Amino acid sequence: KGNRKYLRLDCRNLDNVSGYFVSGNKLYDITVDNISSVGLACTFKSELTGLLTPNKVLDNISLTIGRKTVICPAVVFRVMNNVAVMLFTKQISSESRQDIKKFVHSTLISEFNGVVSNVMQDMTVYKNEVDLQAVAAVKKKDVNFDGDSLFGQLEEM
Repeated sequence: KGNRKYLRLDCRNLDNVSGYFVSGNKLYDITVDNISSVGLACTFKSELTGLLTPNKVLDNISLTIGRKTVICPAVVFRVMNNVAVMLFTKQISSESRQDIKKFVHSTLISEFNGVVSNVMQDMTVYKNEVDLQAVAAVKKKDVNFDGDSLFGQLEEM
């Protein structure tokens, strides 16, 4: 439990992700909260409560992800407090699924690289040498290491 099979991208702070669907000749917008290659979670206005009900099939969700627009048929899985969880149906094209997957991966990699580039580098010089005499001395004393608590004994030898 707790491990997800598919990478999920938090879209709440992204301005290049949006979603729309058509119902009864009207266009409705949804705010994509997160997305993966198997579905999405979105926030919607309370006026859409009657349209987004569990097991409702939406054949024409239009998602703009980055510079691409993909059409994703989906079924509403769950609705809670103006948040709908939708799973893409088998009718989604493999190209659309692949576009979503690429967008999720590339965005996560960009976010990771942004975080890593702002971290101060470790400037410590680590020796590539192992003090074999200290290791041998510890083996002779038959010391049982349990983490770092006995590490200081190496320095005493």
